[in-house]
Amino acid sequence: MAERQTTPPAGPGVNRIVLILFGLGIAILAIGVYVLYSKRVPEPPPPERPVVEPLAAPPPLVMLPSEKPGTPEPDAAPAPGDDAVGPETAKRGGAGSGGKQGTIDAAETNKFINAHFSQVRSCYERRLKNNPLLEGNLDLKIRLTPKGRVGSIAVNSDTVRDGEMLDCVMRTIRGWQFPAPVDGWVLFDKSFKFQKKN
Repeated sequence: MAERQTTPPAGPGVNRIVLILFGLGIAILAIGVYVLYSKRVPEPPPPERPVVEPLAAPPPLVMLPSEKPGTPEPDAAPAPGDDAVGPETAKRGGAGSGGKQGTIDAAETNKFINAHFSQVRSCYERRLKNNPLLEGNLDLKIRLTPKGRVGSIAVNSDTVRDGEMLDCVMRTIRGWQFPAPVDGWVLFDKSFKFQKKN
C-alpha cells in the first residue's frame, strides 16, 4: 500500500507573513483610493448666461446732477468748436472749469437717440458675424457740451466685453449732434441692451 504524502502544516511564521502582506495590500489600496478622490477637482457649474431683453429701443437716459451746481466733471473742457468759457464764467467756475451745468429735455434726447439707434446697432451686428454668442449690456456716461456735441464719453459697465464693438459704439456716438442743452453742459447715463434677433 502506497504511502500518502501529506504537506506539513504551515508554521506560525508563514501565517504571519501572509497576514502582513494582506494588510499591506489593503493599506496600499486604501491610500490609492484616497489619493485618487482627494486630487479630483470638482467641475465648476456652467457659467450663467446673462438674461437680456431682445434688442429694442434704448431705455430712458438718466440725468446726473453735478455734486455742486456749476461744477463740471474734471474732464469737462469744452470740445473743439464749442464756445469758449468767457471771463465771467471762468471766475465763477474756476479757470478751465468748462462752464456751468445746464439742463436737457430728456424726452427730446431719447427721441434723438432712438432715431440714431440703428447706427449703434450696426456696430453690434458687424461684431456678431465674428462672435455669434455676443450679447450683453453697455452703460455709458455721456457729457454734452453747450452746443450738443459729445465732450466726453466713458463706460460705467460693459457686459458685452468686445473691445472692437465698444470702440465702434463710442466713435459713433461721438459723431452725433445732440439737441443742445439749455444754459450749459449736461452729463447723463445711457444704457444699451444687445441680443441677437431670433
